[in-house]
Amino acid sequence: MVTKFQSLHVGDRFKCIDHPSSDRIFVKMNTYKHEGYKVNTALLINGVVETCDMASGHCSGPVFLELSQNVELIREKVECKECGHVEELVWDFHTNQQLTKNKLCFNCDFWNEKVSKANDPRSVRVLTENGEVDHYFIVKDEPLSESRFAGHGGREFTIKFNDGRIVKTRNLWCQGSVSKHFVDRLPVNAEFIRG
Repeated sequence: MVTKFQSLHVGDRFKCIDHPSSDRIFVKMNTYKHEGYKVNTALLINGVVETCDMASGHCSGPVFLELSQNVELIREKVECKECGHVEELVWDFHTNQQLTKNKLCFNCDFWNEKVSKANDPRSVRVLTENGEVDHYFIVKDEPLSESRFAGHGGREFTIKFNDGRIVKTRNLWCQGSVSKHFVDRLPVNAEFIRG
């Protein structure tokens, strides 16, 4: 039977619906055209995706497999130690491994990485009018070209840091408002000034 999946990752597991005690699922055909799509390749061994046709270990969908049995895809989950959210691991193989190792959801892992660079002089955190802390990162100013662009379209910003430094940049990148679970570790350290 042909089964369609939105995506597959190395390590994804399948459960046999017709015979729940069996984990032996055989792929009859793992690459062909179906419904006009060029199908990605995935190799299942004993119901676990062992390889995919992309170096990342991820087959973006749709992925069609002709399987010997009716199956249900079971994705590993991680319970985030920061926010408590239980998240299905639907990312690429490397990201799934990192989230599992760190016991973090994708959002908290993102902000955890920013905490590791909190003392970097290029890390900018400003208080917004609505009381949130927005996070920015200064990247080296370079001339714009067709292949190179700048944060905020190259608009100039003047930033006054709490330590007294004043920095002008035309390459400021915004990462968004800091998650409430990380505000204490990413406190305000600067303000925008005019002129």
